[in-house]
Amino acid sequence: MSTLLESRPVPPMIDASLDFVPMSTFGQPEHLLIWTWRRMARGHGPCPLITREFRAVFGEDAGEVLGAFIAFLDALAYASRRKLAVGFPGCSGLTVDEQRVTALLAAAQNDRPALFEAHLTWLARADDRHVMAIGVGALAHAFLAHGLCLAPPTPMRPAACACRLAVVGAGATEPTLAAKT
Repeated sequence: MSTLLESRPVPPMIDASLDFVPMSTFGQPEHLLIWTWRRMARGHGPCPLITREFRAVFGEDAGEVLGAFIAFLDALAYASRRKLAVGFPGCSGLTVDEQRVTALLAAAQNDRPALFEAHLTWLARADDRHVMAIGVGALAHAFLAHGLCLAPPTPMRPAACACRLAVVGAGATEPTLAAKT
């Protein structure tokens, strides 16, 4: 049996596209954002677990906030300049793209227009920046209206795991304006 395991290719242990930001340094808003994005990117959403988490955090507004989240992901997929790297739900490190999106939302919430524009320019195609700005603004406002203020992540060192999955990309269909849950 050991020969069977030895014949499989060994994945690399370090991926330069991941930066290690321990999940323990996250607050509830960052954790909910990344966890939900990763689950939906893997095809799990909107599932009962995501719906339950949103109900626990947003109460009777859970459907509207989840709709804003889905619209945000649609806008991100549509306006993105390239495929974005999204980690697996259990990975403890953040991809650079996850850090940028978190920083973009944090800049929108904290009234940092120059930082917002810098991250938006990096992530979105020039012709479609307005689409992403609308999606980001809606989600940032929905989180803030419920007392969830995002803080931008600070990379510390390269991650010791190679768990990324590119799932959100340019060339997606036009985003839906009203996502119903």
